[in-house]
Amino acid sequence: SGQHVKCMALLAQCDVELQQLTPTLSAPSAAELRSFLLFLRLHCSLWQDGPQGNTKAVLKELQQTLRILASGESSCEFHWLRTEEMYAMVYLASVVVHLTSGYVEKAMGYMQKGLLLIEQQQGCDANLMNSIHIHLLEQSVMAALMRGQMCSAIETIGQIVGKCRQGGDAANHHRPAIHILLGLYCMSLELNTQAITQLKAARQYPLSPDVRLFVLLNMILVYLTDTQRFQQEVPCLVTALCVAEWVWVCVCLCVLCCVVWWLMVQVGLQGPTPFSRSTIGPICCALAPLQVAC
Repeated sequence: SGQHVKCMALLAQCDVELQQLTPTLSAPSAAELRSFLLFLRLHCSLWQDGPQGNTKAVLKELQQTLRILASGESSCEFHWLRTEEMYAMVYLASVVVHLTSGYVEKAMGYMQKGLLLIEQQQGCDANLMNSIHIHLLEQSVMAALMRGQMCSAIETIGQIVGKCRQGGDAANHHRPAIHILLGLYCMSLELNTQAITQLKAARQYPLSPDVRLFVLLNMILVYLTDTQRFQQEVPCLVTALCVAEWVWVCVCLCVLCCVVWWLMVQVGLQGPTPFSRSTIGPICCALAPLQVAC
């Protein structure tokens, strides 16, 4: 988009100015400023390009910068986060990047490091660390669903609910994500009625366009298993879509049809149906990059 291009251009200009300023600063002070710039670049890259493109390169550079920052005391007057808080955010970003790239084991490794760091830290911003903790748990649920570990998924969802009940801003911010995760969990167990209920509940909250589209596509996947419900309810869903969302729905459904055809060829038209419990999970996870914004 045009805004993304402008943001990247501004970040590139800031990068040039920071390189000119670096010789006048100590290594930790330069790392303090550069870490802030890299976090902005990581956010833009992850939001626009997903795990592809230069996202992994930015993430690797950010990890190296934080090591420099941790090696000494910064004299820079600009302090936007504690080093421990930045490490927690890097672990979260690493989990998102590796999970959406399909490297579940690597993602789980970073997830465990992030959770351990959060448990050990004291004196950090409680709201920030609590939010990062919940985001890590949400990614853990997605990983469990991708691996078919349903008991682990529902237990982790229970942990998220417990964290949100502690109060603060987390309750309102993460409530839509809880409904979405419950919907995906029900889809994996072929509990179609409960899945639709949870996904509809998520749509009642203000969501970003990408997340709303992700919820809609999963609802359509459920409806495809019930022809009567599909004919009754899908028209009501799609009438409110804008042109861009219509295009995305059509593209994703075309991809879905190709995946289903491939699965049918692989099983030789025998074995599980294209939308059985053993295949609906991988199909949903194929659309997982759309949940990055969640």
